[in-house]
Amino acid sequence: MRHKLLALILPIAAIVGCAKTGDSTDYTRFVNTKIGSGGHGHVFVGANVPFGLVQLGPTSIPQTWDWCSGYHDSDTTVIGFSHTHLEGTGIGDLFDVTVMPVIGSVTYARGEAPAQDATPEEIEAAVKTGPWSYADRTKEITRPGYYSVPLTRFGIRAEMTATSRVGLHRYTFPASDSSAIVFDLENGGAFSAAFTVPSKSHSGISAFMLASAPSMLTGERATLTIICSPSVVWKSMRLYAKGQ
Repeated sequence: MRHKLLALILPIAAIVGCAKTGDSTDYTRFVNTKIGSGGHGHVFVGANVPFGLVQLGPTSIPQTWDWCSGYHDSDTTVIGFSHTHLEGTGIGDLFDVTVMPVIGSVTYARGEAPAQDATPEEIEAAVKTGPWSYADRTKEITRPGYYSVPLTRFGIRAEMTATSRVGLHRYTFPASDSSAIVFDLENGGAFSAAFTVPSKSHSGISAFMLASAPSMLTGERATLTIICSPSVVWKSMRLYAKGQ
């Protein structure tokens, strides 16, 4: 009987011992999310999860081939943070629902970036072409599931994360009575045509926005639903056409 009992105890002890030796290493800390974001890599940089429907991150002004993902390491312009991007495709599409935090009066258009050797006067003129801003890449934080960068024009810090179906934004504004959030339902990225806003039908695409409560903004573009609930009550909401 003693030998039978011992035979039963030893396998159980071995099984319990194996269960206690799990690997708790956080392998995501080894991920460099910017690999391929330069050259001709066409890599998206932003917040997403594996096989998720949302790829939330910055979209830049240029619409040429190297900006197919909306991001390129050589460029720091940001027209907003779009919820869908392609990666590594060599062709641009999506860029649906671009959100841009701003302060003060801006021109509602994509914007034009100044040349790298532009004078201060030329830079000032370019800034007036749209709500875009330079991003401070020296303070950019990008890791799996999280992205953050300061927008130097407005002094705003943008943060975002994502689930498999939802993109979440947080914008930290400096003290101001003219803070605003722009929902750009028109501009896309490289090789992505603009849409008419507002539009009942444009190539099967619909776009609308609705103030459903004093602190709630809802809307839809394509198959994406927008729900915005800020930490303060909306002062007002306006619809602008391109160039206004």
